[in-house]
Amino acid sequence: MSKKVLFGLLVAVVAGCIGLFFQHQRVSAAAFPCNAPNEFGTTSCYGYFSGANGVPSITGTGGDNLLNVFPAPALNNVTGPGSFESIISGYLNSGNYQSRIGAAFIIDTMLGHTTFKSSGGVNAGVNYAKNNFGTWQNLVNHYAAGGPGYGVNWSSMPDYNTFCGQVNSAYAPTISDDVFHMTICPYGYTFGTPVITFYWNNGGSKFIIGRGCGNVESSLSTIPIDRNPSGTITLSCDTTTWTEYATVTVSDPDASTNGYIKTGSWQSGTVASGGSHRIDIPRSATNPYGPQGVALWVKDTGTVGTQQYVNVANANTPNSCVSLGCGGMTVTPARLDPYTKFSVQVSVTNSVGQTPPGATMSLTITPPSGATYSYSGSQAAGGSGGTSTATFSNLGPTGKAGVYTVTWKLTAANVTITCPGATGGPITFSVVDLPYLQVYGGDVEAGGGPAYACAGSTAPTNPNAGVYSWNNHTTDFSGAGTQYAVQALAQIEDFASAQNSNSPVPAGLSFANTTAVDTAGGLFGGDMGAVSADCDFTSGITTAPVQTDTLIPGTTVATNSHVVQYVKGADVYINGNITYQGTGGWSSPASIPSYRLVVIGGNIYVGAGVTQLDGLYVAAADGGTGGRIYTCSYLQGAQYKPYTPTTANYYTDCNKQLLVNGAFAATQVQFLRTYGSVGQAKTTDTTPGSSHAAEVFNYTPELWLPRGAAQPSGGYAAITGLPPVL
Repeated sequence: MSKKVLFGLLVAVVAGCIGLFFQHQRVSAAAFPCNAPNEFGTTSCYGYFSGANGVPSITGTGGDNLLNVFPAPALNNVTGPGSFESIISGYLNSGNYQSRIGAAFIIDTMLGHTTFKSSGGVNAGVNYAKNNFGTWQNLVNHYAAGGPGYGVNWSSMPDYNTFCGQVNSAYAPTISDDVFHMTICPYGYTFGTPVITFYWNNGGSKFIIGRGCGNVESSLSTIPIDRNPSGTITLSCDTTTWTEYATVTVSDPDASTNGYIKTGSWQSGTVASGGSHRIDIPRSATNPYGPQGVALWVKDTGTVGTQQYVNVANANTPNSCVSLGCGGMTVTPARLDPYTKFSVQVSVTNSVGQTPPGATMSLTITPPSGATYSYSGSQAAGGSGGTSTATFSNLGPTGKAGVYTVTWKLTAANVTITCPGATGGPITFSVVDLPYLQVYGGDVEAGGGPAYACAGSTAPTNPNAGVYSWNNHTTDFSGAGTQYAVQALAQIEDFASAQNSNSPVPAGLSFANTTAVDTAGGLFGGDMGAVSADCDFTSGITTAPVQTDTLIPGTTVATNSHVVQYVKGADVYINGNITYQGTGGWSSPASIPSYRLVVIGGNIYVGAGVTQLDGLYVAAADGGTGGRIYTCSYLQGAQYKPYTPTTANYYTDCNKQLLVNGAFAATQVQFLRTYGSVGQAKTTDTTPGSSHAAEVFNYTPELWLPRGAAQPSGGYAAITGLPPVL
């Protein structure tokens, strides 16, 4: 096969040097197409550019020495000064006609352009080279810096005299590097090494432009290039599952390929080229509360590909791929009065099981009309998993009952939520007065009345025979209770025994017919049997009962007076204080007054304005009728009625403390006063005068000391308590 000739140079053309470059014929590496005996013979290799020997001249001038370069660029000098790229660029834009053609010929040859002598003439080849110079430049750079096994080599012509071993005065000591020039020494040694070689696969594959006549001396008609893989990546949030995912495409123009995504230390499996793919990103690999970089890697495939994965695209996850929701609010203690400090815990939920890092929770408490207490503050949010929490402690006291409105807000990077939301109703907590009952100097008994007192040794229960009030059972058991014992056939709830005594509070002297004992929860039972009691409150009454509704005005019982009022089948309304004369002290037991009101089959209504009752007050049911005492009532026409929470002005009308120096005995006592609250109670409330209870019972000795004929003729020398001492 004949070798293609690219450029004619200094000497005459041999008839056999007639390669056609646009046919890209392969030549034998062993045969030189310009078969001159030596470089100085009568015939030389002009090739395509001379027009000699019937070969049409590409240049039209028959000239030679195209691209006469000195010095030649060093190995792989591609882009720097004097580089292969800069030399070709300079000649392509040179004013020398032949140089432009020579540079264009190299570019066209490398790009496989075969129309250099088309109808457009050589100018078409030059224009093509100029228009595609950027493509050619990228190609050269690719093979010059493609990594291990890639490169470009410009083979410089050595010094003629040194190479041929003789001195020839026709040339300078170092001849210029005529790019396409075959050198044959006088002794027949041929110098025809390739002038431009591009190689890859560690030199195993090459594209060669020969020096001799410019033929392509490789099996390839154009220089192959490893085109880069590519891909696209879009990151989104699936709001159904609140999962971040990538939509990717991968491709390589050289062959089918595959790719994967990576963020941090997490890497997905691979997806193949062709179509788009969804890749879910696990929550553990990303931060759902902020953007995070995700890289797409695609394998460089094809014949000359590196077979390595290349980072072709990058994107950030959404600023937020999480849904926040309003959690709950808890106020502690659950029973909250105006005099108690409290804490508020609020929460925010999330859809991803990860609390937002660095979150802050703020809380705002807005008071009702007429109240002055409010709160606004913030702190770092805690919690874990799906719930963020914050507890705001040591709040209050509010100083006033009412309904308080709460809002809270969680703020973190890229997310925020205010609770309640626009579509939710207000979140509130109630502050209420918790008036309580306190007894000094005596016991409290529920269920030991006429129906149960003579029950023998059995232990009957009665769900209605319990004692219920308000006690600070989570702290010091101050508040509702009695100084001595409590006995009940049902539960004793939030009513302590043994206050200010030697027995342990709150259940040391509690006796109940239930087994539910939970002092921390306010259940002060005792698991005891029924007790005996004085079932007969009428045996000592000699007067006939009044059988019509009766109004008792304010009364002062004179010294040495013993008043008994007996009403049967009717109600009694007490409209004023009933007090003993001489309560500062009496001269003798005989002078101690007494008062007893016994109502059978009716109720006792204590007026809202009454603040003190001395004596014994009994309301016993008769055939299921009556038997109740109401501590705050009003008279409506001829009707006696107890206040209820829905009664107008209930709180203000009943907001007076009621002191009972004596005792109540009834089927049921409803303590309705609104004075004070359990938050004011203290363990130092050891006397009736220091108590903040709504109803205070002071079981004084004058209630039980014998009077008249029942007292000893010689009076009392001493009164001594005998065991058991409660």
